Amino acid sequence: MSDPDMEYVTRRELREELAPIHAVLQHIVETMERGFRELRQEFRQELRQELGAQIGSVRQELAVQIRASADEVRRDVAVQIRASAEALRAEMREDMTAMLRVNTEETRMWFATLDDKYKDIPARVTALEQRGGPSAARRRTTKRT
Repeated sequence: MSDPDMEYVTRRELREELAPIHAVLQHIVETMERGFRELRQEFRQELRQELGAQIGSVRQELAVQIRASADEVRRDVAVQIRASAEALRAEMREDMTAMLRVNTEETRMWFATLDDKYKDIPARVTALEQRGGPSAARRRTTKRT
């Protein structure tokens, strides 16, 4: 008596027995591959949409931050310009004051020179009057006019 489980199976018989299983497995693999492709495509689309939304959000946030930074820089520059302008005004005020003092002193010296030059006129007029009398002094003054 021979045991049916102990009989040898030929390759052809094995192929015939496994052919339906192979076909089912092949169908399962193809179905899984198709499902994976669809999932991968859906995942890519969802990923693109999500990344696009996040990128848009990041762009908006960056734009807000850039505007805020630009406003802050403008304010800082305006403050620095005002401070520089005030310093320049003060420096110019000091320079103008110094120039005015120098000019005033030069004008005083010029007038002092004129005063020194003609300071002896009253004495000369008095001497002339004493030498020639009052009419001589008058004659001289009337000739000039």
